[in-house]
Order: sequence, then C-alpha cells, then structure tokens
Amino acid sequence: MYFELKDATADILAQTRRHDDLCDLPLDLIASEREAYDIQGTAQDTLGFERKGYAIVGTTDASRRTLGLTRPIYSQIPTSALLTGAREFRIPPGTIGVQCEFVFTMLRPFPAVDETINLESVADAILGCRPAIGILGRRTRRVFTGDNAAIADFGLHVATICGDYSKNLTVGELADIDITTFLFKQTVFSGNASSVMGHPLHAVAWLACETCSEWQATRTERRRGHRVLHDDPARSCRAAFGRRLRTSWPGRVRIRLTSVQIERTDHAATAKAIRRGNQENKTPRFKGAKVAPV
Repeated sequence: MYFELKDATADILAQTRRHDDLCDLPLDLIASEREAYDIQGTAQDTLGFERKGYAIVGTTDASRRTLGLTRPIYSQIPTSALLTGAREFRIPPGTIGVQCEFVFTMLRPFPAVDETINLESVADAILGCRPAIGILGRRTRRVFTGDNAAIADFGLHVATICGDYSKNLTVGELADIDITTFLFKQTVFSGNASSVMGHPLHAVAWLACETCSEWQATRTERRRGHRVLHDDPARSCRAAFGRRLRTSWPGRVRIRLTSVQIERTDHAATAKAIRRGNQENKTPRFKGAKVAPV
C-alpha cells in the first residue's frame, strides 16, 4: 500500500471511530502485519487521545474462531475508551459483541533494560488486576476476516468498562479463576482463566515479546499506571437492546452493566459472515508466586 494511501486509510479510520460511524475502506488490501500496525499507529495519532495501555484480542481459541483471527493481536487504548464505574454504554454501529476481560495495571516500566520476560518478571511488574467488560467492533461496513484488517481497525477494540480491583489475589490463584457471565440473571457462558494461553499472565508476556523491537525503535514502554487488558476464556456474546450484562469472579469481585443499548444494525448477517470466513479505592499489589516460564 502506498504511503499516501496508508495515511488516508488511517485518517478515515480515526474519523469513523471519533464519530461512531462506519466507512467503506477495503482493509483486505493491506499486504502485511507490519503495514497493518503502521496504519493503526497513525490512526491512533490522528485520533489524538493519550494512550492508557494496550488491549490484546484473540488470546483464546474460542475468541479467535469467533473473530476470524489466526493469532492474538494488540492495539493501544485511547483514554476515551477506558471507562471505570460506567453503568450504561451506548454501543456504536459495527459492534461485534461483548466479552469478559482481565485488566492489569503496571507497577513499573516493563520490561526493564535487559530484563528477562517470563511470568515471574511479569508478576513482579504488575500492580493489580480487575475484571472488565470489553466491547469489540469494526469501523467498516463490510466484514473482513483475517489478522491484518483487524489490526489496522484498532485491533477491533471499541471500549473497556472496568470493575473494582481484586484484593489479595495471587499469581497462583489467577489461573484458577472461574468466570461467569449473566444476562438478566441467566448464565450465558462461563470459562476458566487457564484457557488464556495456559495462564493470563502469558498474554502480558506475549505482548512484551511482540513489542520489544518496537520499543527499542521508538524508546517507548509500558509505564507505571498503564493498563494491559485481554479477553478471557468466555466467548463473545451478541449485544441487544436494553440487555443487563454482569460478569463475576465467584467470591471476589463483579462488574455489572445495567443497560447496553445498541443501534439497529444487522449483527446476525455480520456473525454469519464471520462464520463463513472461519470454516473478556486502593490498588492492591499483586502477590508474587513461582510460575512456569514462557
């Protein structure tokens, strides 16, 4: 893709995200993953908000199948898309669905110079963890499956609504958490945190490895207070008018979204197209524990 065309693509994506609109960009013409991340980065710059961390999508087999991905992807999170304490959220056009997520807040820059990236070093760098409800969507009217189109389109990230921090949570306990999602008090789906790459912190380690070369080139890093969030083992659920969505970690914390309002768009057709293409106070410090290396 020519340089001028990449800039124009990024500008249109930024405008559609800012105005909750859809566009007709042919994102299937993006030739490589590097080109896709370049477009995403330029679109983030054009959008103009401060970045609050990274979102990872596709960390489980189920989520990749649903979204038409072959591997996990990531994007930076603009300040406007990281919400705390929200009770209502109006879902924009192009929304794919809603999922459960883990949100990790970083205690320090990670990785440090010459620091080994493994689960033990990840645990040491994390300040706290909390559950969240994640909204995924596209900015294009056509449904494009494949990694490059999803990466360029802000990694399919729309917004994240965060719950409270979980107190006294250890690294060892994190992989054993069972997560259940309810709609109108009815269980929609449930899963276990271990299905996220074997351990949720593997996703953070994966992100650090994926972006190391980028950090060396741009001298940027995950800073204190930055968030790293990724989807949990539960599959995405399709949103509908006035749904009350709640996700909980039994015996720990929960987050409830009392009203999920959605524009009238043809999400059934979107889901069908995806299936054809394929054929979730004081911040407590994370308690360290010995864990297997990546």
